[in-house]
Amino acid sequence: VFVWVMDRIRRHYTLVAEQLSNIPAEAGDRPNRAIVLVAHLDEATDNAVKYARSTGADAVTFVHAEEPGSDDILYAWPGLHPGLELELLPGEGDSVTDRIVARVRRERDEHPDYRVTVVMAERLAFRSMLALFTHRHGLAIKARLLFERHVVVTDFTLLRRGRRSTSTPSVLVRAE
Repeated sequence: VFVWVMDRIRRHYTLVAEQLSNIPAEAGDRPNRAIVLVAHLDEATDNAVKYARSTGADAVTFVHAEEPGSDDILYAWPGLHPGLELELLPGEGDSVTDRIVARVRRERDEHPDYRVTVVMAERLAFRSMLALFTHRHGLAIKARLLFERHVVVTDFTLLRRGRRSTSTPSVLVRAE
């Protein structure tokens, strides 16, 4: 059984190597647009924002799918990341995954000559492969975007130390 499993792994890597050798040279020449998914305001999100801005993407969009209790994100975002607009995806009846996948597809369809990089930030409570399954939205989004043409998913995973953002708010104004 062990030899059979190892043979299957070798075959898999052989097939992957064949597929990679058949990628045309012009496939890497696409300009890039980035979408950062903002679920929480924490160190993982801060790192994702910094990464997306450093990639040299022609456009970086910050997106939050509205959920119950997400008012604190909308309130604190301008103070933590001044000058960066947070796009809200409303929808009480639709799932978070459906709204995000639809937004990524819209970005790709509106800019067909671009590659869309989706940057996700995840916090893990403990170091384990099982911890990856505790974030059902993140796993579902990655699974649904896996076979989308011209879409790349970049995952920032951070072992949880706290929920607070490491960014210091420059201005925090309450609308009255």
